[in-house]
Amino acid sequence: MLKSTFTRLSAVAVLLFSFGAASAQTNAAILGARLIVESPSSISGQKDFTYSSNGTSPWGGTITPRTHEEVAKFSDSLGCSTISGVTGKWALVYRGNCEFGQKALNAQNAGAIGVIIWNHTDNELINMAAGSVGNNVTIPVLFVTKKDGTDMNNQLNNGQQVFISLTNWGFGYANDLAIILGTTAASPGMAVPLNQLSGATSAAYRGYVGAAVANTGTQTQNNVKLSCKVNFTPASGGTSTPFYSDSATLATFAPGDSIDLMSSPRSFNFMPTQTGTYNFQYNVSASAPDQFLYDNHDQFSFSVTNNVFSRGRYDIVNQKPVVTGYSRVNTTSNPWTWGPMIYVNKGNYIMQTLQFALADQDTSKHSLVTSAAGQFIDAYIFKWKDLNNDGLIEKNELSLKAGAFKTFTTSDSTKKMMNVQIGDTIGNSLQVLTEDSSYYWIAVNLGTQFMLSNDGNQNYYMRAYSAAHGTNPSKDFWGPGVMIRKEDLTPSDTIKAIPFGVTTQNSGSIDSSTFDQQSAVPALAFITSMWTANVKPVTNDQYVQLYPNPAINNLNVRIALDREEDVYVKVMDAMGKQVMLEHIGKTQNKNINVNISSLANGNYYLVVIGENRGIIKSFVKAD
Repeated sequence: MLKSTFTRLSAVAVLLFSFGAASAQTNAAILGARLIVESPSSISGQKDFTYSSNGTSPWGGTITPRTHEEVAKFSDSLGCSTISGVTGKWALVYRGNCEFGQKALNAQNAGAIGVIIWNHTDNELINMAAGSVGNNVTIPVLFVTKKDGTDMNNQLNNGQQVFISLTNWGFGYANDLAIILGTTAASPGMAVPLNQLSGATSAAYRGYVGAAVANTGTQTQNNVKLSCKVNFTPASGGTSTPFYSDSATLATFAPGDSIDLMSSPRSFNFMPTQTGTYNFQYNVSASAPDQFLYDNHDQFSFSVTNNVFSRGRYDIVNQKPVVTGYSRVNTTSNPWTWGPMIYVNKGNYIMQTLQFALADQDTSKHSLVTSAAGQFIDAYIFKWKDLNNDGLIEKNELSLKAGAFKTFTTSDSTKKMMNVQIGDTIGNSLQVLTEDSSYYWIAVNLGTQFMLSNDGNQNYYMRAYSAAHGTNPSKDFWGPGVMIRKEDLTPSDTIKAIPFGVTTQNSGSIDSSTFDQQSAVPALAFITSMWTANVKPVTNDQYVQLYPNPAINNLNVRIALDREEDVYVKVMDAMGKQVMLEHIGKTQNKNINVNISSLANGNYYLVVIGENRGIIKSFVKAD
């Protein structure tokens, strides 16, 4: 049976952003359906995908075990008209111009045994709607990323044959181990600056080896070994050199107990001397030769950058986070704040820019500027100090250090990567410096309608699990605002609490921004200066005054700006949750009165948001 220590983890992964207690999942649900490219070897391995027969409105054929089936393309790559040359094969079809169901039905009518639709947007995976004719489709319909589809298409263009395997668990082999994609122990992030990692021995920057492994065969496996080799390649070019290797072992692995967390008790420090890339290569094996080797390996890369922090993957060539999708808590219309936790080892670097993308929940909208609930996006950088050492963010442990504001223009389309400048809006100066040995929560206020870009390929659970069960256990924070005590890092005890979206979780009050989100992390980059700064810049010639402070029922706000601009006034609580928002309109100098009588007593922030800038002031609500 499935170990109880994995049940909670996987349920959270499957029930992404759901409320309430997680429920146990079957082994097949945890491992998930798998698409594997067998050949050519240059593109072989497990691939991320979605499929039409999964979800709330399933259509098309179900996933059943099948191996060594050929993929074919045809002259009309869009598949919107008559298709030929795919009889007995999988039809490779490009997204666009007609409904998914129409493409699949055309392929089915041409004799295809399945359809693979590849995206025209980098990395993103979506769920496919049946459209008007999709319910007539009986063959399986898969959706893959632009990269994986392009890889297969290029091989076919070069005259190579492409073969795939597909299953909802195993392939019926006696000896068949598999690494579950996205469960390898991630590094401190997918991008960390050299000036932070150089000489660093902090537990926050330590490396771990571990992964979730499945026995999808029918026989017990003996002497199971999960091995990891780490190589480093300099950004300046040159040969990739071995850096570190380690392994974890399991004496016996019964097929009835088919998923296990394999983790080394050891950890290591990176301490690079130059920018470049660490490549982690994982492999699982056992005493008996594996009969299906295509799913025995996984890999990921960790970049040492000049000045970029990113918990999710970062595209070094194109200088932007890798985005696979967009998320918020269910479809709640409540204001929602989400973002990654970033550790800064060495301070005095200027906070410069946040990089992320947004999507409107209303998929008919293509421009962010048309959204009704505000014409801007705002993000906040909180410093967190764990005063009681419990690994949970509490209200008195957060201090707001900076804000970042962007006013939308007609060129700001949905899913477009944005660069949002950071400013020290607390002291009202132009820039703010990082501090030594500090955790920063980058919190994007998504309002009522936006979804934040995420990297669904990245999973920090195994890193945290390894940190807790190593020779020298330590806390590790993965995902967005994820704070878990090391004592609770057995997955059956893992906390699943949703900040801001609800006020209680399993009948218990939430006094933290704990957010245990396993299957994706925010695709958001935090960019600083490359060199330290010794002197803070001069302040802006704009200001906001509040009185009285503390206030009981009404707060008077004096706004004096250096130019007239469209202004919003927002009130946030101490955890960054939006509790009020009012559009003031075109303003330069104005006195306004904010009724705060409905607020509970406590600490709050008032934010005056202008065009691509903002000013934040703290106040106290009292009786």
